[in-house]
Amino acid sequence: MPPVVVVLTKLGRLVGWAPPTVLPNEFCRVAVLTHHSVPRRLIGCALPTSRPIEAEPVGSAHPTISWKRRLDGPCRLATILCWFALPLLACLLLGADRPAALTVQTPPTLKIAAAVATGDGGKTTIQGSVNEHAVLFPNLSTDATYDVRLDRAAKKVIQGVNLDWYDDEPAKPDVGELTDDDRAAIKAIIDVPSFYNHSEILAIRGDHSRATVLVQLVRDKDFYNGSGEVVWRVELWYFEEELGGWEKVAQQNRVLRRERFKTHDAFEIAVGNLKWEPALGGIHIPAADGQLTITLNDGPSPEPKK
Repeated sequence: MPPVVVVLTKLGRLVGWAPPTVLPNEFCRVAVLTHHSVPRRLIGCALPTSRPIEAEPVGSAHPTISWKRRLDGPCRLATILCWFALPLLACLLLGADRPAALTVQTPPTLKIAAAVATGDGGKTTIQGSVNEHAVLFPNLSTDATYDVRLDRAAKKVIQGVNLDWYDDEPAKPDVGELTDDDRAAIKAIIDVPSFYNHSEILAIRGDHSRATVLVQLVRDKDFYNGSGEVVWRVELWYFEEELGGWEKVAQQNRVLRRERFKTHDAFEIAVGNLKWEPALGGIHIPAADGQLTITLNDGPSPEPKK
């Protein structure tokens, strides 16, 4: 059976087509569609073939045409260009990522000196525009996830942290909220003796089946390679509840900060000036809206429910 080429016309003009593979001098059949579903004549330079044309109606709405008229050079060139340009133009118009905007509203007591949004795992960095009550990031992407850092006076920092699960596996439905017993079981795992003599949960998000935990680990006791020094780490750990007990997910912890301080005072100053803020981490701007507003308050941010 001859190949079929669908031709779309509007007011007698060609507006697009979906061509199959048609070899030179091959006989083909053309289905002509119009915006009013009324048969209209075919424009000669529409098809990539080299045979003339004979109209052969097969119905009132969709006639077929046998193409036998040889195309001249300009028409053939126009056909080839349109054939490749139309799909490319459609991809650009329909698939282009629109710029997105993020606004972080801050309380009057929080004076921000500079701000930066980091996306794509640290590969993309966008500077924010700071005013008295808000920070604006105007040129973000709806396809990326961002962590925001706010720099205050006297080297104080508010650092966003992403407490989402480590992969895209959806949470189990109807498992219930994270309980005090769940938190105690997770803390007991974190407190298992190790090189570090202090451990602390800085933030936690999850439910009764799994949880993401921001963990701070500190070694301030003398060790073989240091006297009076402090080793400090901040990591993301992931936990799952299995058969009535909690377990740490192996080989998925993520190190966010790791530093070694010469003195305990230097450690206290650095850690005391840093606040981890889950509300500023894992930010994804909805494509439908193209904008998102986050409001910070003076106290601890409420734990998002996910």
